[in-house]
Amino acid sequence: MALIITTLYSITFETLNGFIIDQGVAIILVRFSLHISIHLIGAHIMIMTQDLLPFITHTKFQYFWDILA
Repeated sequence: MALIITTLYSITFETLNGFIIDQGVAIILVRFSLHISIHLIGAHIMIMTQDLLPFITHTKFQYFWDILA
């Protein structure tokens, strides 16, 4: 659901911005590249926090438990 909402928002934002501001091809390509980059960073953060964080937390606690034992 969140993916659909963010996709629709992105398409709407970029479309309306294209109508409001007259831009050249280079500017459009730069904006598109930045937009995709931000989405990739967000996806990376989401994947790392959902998949890797429990593993890291478990190994840290296991490490401290081994020290205390």
